[in-house]
Amino acid sequence: MGVVPHARQGHRGAHGAGGALQRDVRRGRPQGHAGTDREQRRQPVPPRHAGAVPLRGQAVTGYFGKVSTLGDFVSRGLPDGLVAAWDAWLQQCIHASQQQLGDQWLNHYLTSPVWRFAIAPGVLGPEGLGGVMMPSVDRVGRYFPLMIGAVGAPPLLDWFHKHVAWYDAVEDLARASLDPAFGLAQFDGMPEPGVAKDAQPVPVNGTWRFALDANVGERVAAAALQGHGLWWTAGSPGVEPTMLTCAGMPRAQGFAAMLDGTWH
Repeated sequence: MGVVPHARQGHRGAHGAGGALQRDVRRGRPQGHAGTDREQRRQPVPPRHAGAVPLRGQAVTGYFGKVSTLGDFVSRGLPDGLVAAWDAWLQQCIHASQQQLGDQWLNHYLTSPVWRFAIAPGVLGPEGLGGVMMPSVDRVGRYFPLMIGAVGAPPLLDWFHKHVAWYDAVEDLARASLDPAFGLAQFDGMPEPGVAKDAQPVPVNGTWRFALDANVGERVAAAALQGHGLWWTAGSPGVEPTMLTCAGMPRAQGFAAMLDGTWH
């Protein structure tokens, strides 16, 4: 996993997310354990309002994780296989970071930043995924991040450069879930990023061919990032503004640094 400085996109910083979660949990909530209980059932979710159905070929925004007003996992709108792969990866990350951070894990988790991500097809399944991951907690004090994301397959850097407004909007929705009056109906009509769901072209006999024009650099970068993920954050009190790039998902043993900013 590589770490590169994050050039700000012009969106608001992520500095409030961890602090907001910390205030919510400290305000009399029971301090339970991280959400590693696989026996927890997913919260039944009403169907998406008919007016929010996207046009054919566009990505659909969904979510998975914990919200502060409910006691179970919530999930809607994302492929089951993708959700299962995300859940398995995050369970490993939580376990590894707890082992590394020990008694300090909760403090670092509560003040960790919102991470935005773009994950190529073939990493979590045949679909690509772009979205946000925010530290969260359920009603009974079990800690597990909330992810809001959309399935799509544009070049990874397109997520970063061309969909800032969408990332801002879904991050606002994630933050809204920390409000004591939050209800799942607030997720109705979630914005869609307007990215194509179709897969990108593939090389022939292991070789890419590009037209030598003004956009060749973007296409070469897109080819080089196949099978990779981009993760970026505006930071938090303990984590500097950063972009990560990695083959596949971030390693579980490196997840603690995404919470406390200690990069090795």
